[in-house]
Amino acid sequence: SLHWAMAQITLGAMEVSPTTTTERLFTILCLVLGLLCGSTLVSSLSSSMVQIQLMHLERNKQMTTLRRYLHQHSINAHLSQVVQKQAWERLARSARLNSADVPVLKLISRELRKELHAEVCVPHLIRHPLFRLLHSIDARRFRQFCSLAAETTMHRSGDEIFVAGSVASSAYIVVEGRVAYTQEPETSAVLESCSTELGAGAGV
Repeated sequence: SLHWAMAQITLGAMEVSPTTTTERLFTILCLVLGLLCGSTLVSSLSSSMVQIQLMHLERNKQMTTLRRYLHQHSINAHLSQVVQKQAWERLARSARLNSADVPVLKLISRELRKELHAEVCVPHLIRHPLFRLLHSIDARRFRQFCSLAAETTMHRSGDEIFVAGSVASSAYIVVEGRVAYTQEPETSAVLESCSTELGAGAGV
């Protein structure tokens, strides 16, 4: 009866039936394994589908809030569409994580966080000749400098990192992607508008 019950649960009915006790025990063992593997697969798929649904719900909730904000402030239709399109595109992309995006890092000690931060920043900073020289002179002091004066920021396509006329409060080193550095005759010592693309390792 146990063999029959397991066959019904796992859809394991067979035309060839075991005849001895050993064969029957082996068949039951195979059915148990089949039940475990099948249920594990189903649960994994269900969990993945639930996570995807939750992500879509959160995304739709944010977009609904945005649309309500635009409606309440009587934003014109063209600008509203542009804002919603960019917001939707950025929500759909997975962004590079910063330490602030990982709450569990707050649980580790302060010194360990500093060490982790330095480990993230040093490889990118030493691409610059000056920082590479400082690192070669005193690596320990340089790591301390990283923990105090360096931070990582994430910018998306179309973001303005700085604009002409603003006070320069920091320098930037491109870690990933490309940056367009644009100069205009009105604000720079150039005769006509020009744009230079900067890749990974470049500083501005």
